[in-house]
Amino acid sequence: MKRVTFATSNGGKFSEASAVLKRFGISVVQKAIELEELQSDSIAKIASAKAIHAAKILRAPVVVEDTGFFLDSWGNFPGPYSKWVMQTIGLDGVLKMAAGTNRKAHFETVVAFAEQGRKPRVFAGRTDGRVPLSKGPAAHHEKLAYDPVFIPAGGKKAYSQMSVAAKLANSSRSKAFAAFARWYSKSKPVKN
Repeated sequence: MKRVTFATSNGGKFSEASAVLKRFGISVVQKAIELEELQSDSIAKIASAKAIHAAKILRAPVVVEDTGFFLDSWGNFPGPYSKWVMQTIGLDGVLKMAAGTNRKAHFETVVAFAEQGRKPRVFAGRTDGRVPLSKGPAAHHEKLAYDPVFIPAGGKKAYSQMSVAAKLANSSRSKAFAAFARWYSKSKPVKN
């Protein structure tokens, strides 16, 4: 079984990534390190910079992830500023932002894999959906803060109302990690 190191302090992201990668025969080791986060409008640039930084700190190949929540009617804001929005206005503020709009939203996730001294490889996933009129129950993991205010396209339940397996059947994170896994499972072995 191949193994990869995932640099994240977010247990919810680690749990979801592990479930996806396990289906591809890849085991995951979590390294909870604090990483500098580039301020950018591009999730791919943020994830790439974090991957380079993590590979340098750990002196080993590593995967990182960055996810943004986008409100279509707000010009795709908050996007890469999702954490800041959650810290400042919270879910109630997000619901107020969506009020009186078409409520369309989407998640984008970028997984970046880096080895020291090499350009990172990036893998993306996107899931379209909408913001409900009211928030659902608390998320399965407190660090997956937007799950109560996102219903995937064609769905009737917010992510926080679904089982983890049902969420992973169509989440941007599972799509990005599956794309990474397809590449990684065929790549040459790396030292972890």
